[in-house]
Amino acid sequence: MKTQDPSQDLQDGVDLARDIQPESQRTLAPPHPRICEAGPCRNYHRLEDQIDDGSTMGTPTFHVRVTHYCYPSPGIEMPLGALPVVRCNRWDPIVVEAMTDEDAALIRRRHLFENSFRGTEYAAQVRAWEAGQRDTSEENQ
Repeated sequence: MKTQDPSQDLQDGVDLARDIQPESQRTLAPPHPRICEAGPCRNYHRLEDQIDDGSTMGTPTFHVRVTHYCYPSPGIEMPLGALPVVRCNRWDPIVVEAMTDEDAALIRRRHLFENSFRGTEYAAQVRAWEAGQRDTSEENQ
């Protein structure tokens, strides 16, 4: 599969040491909303996975890493990075009023899973894990 990296194109010609001020010296504005999520776009995929922060003291701390991908056409993958996409000529939003049979089937499958025994069991396991993480975090403070 061919991969295009738009974030590398943005970095070409930028000297990070010279062109970017430390965060402590600038005020960060909230990021522009990502057009990929506005529809959401059929080509957009958001992957969240859990990573260990690598700490060696006590209980490991886990974080959620969010990775954004676009598949603008068959056989092409674009990792989008953290920068929001503000305009795209391949944007193909999923609109509820114009939902295809495939979109509706996906929503039904997700809804059926969420309300099934396995789905509710999974949700309970996630809530218990999150509660444990909060308790561990409070103990370490």
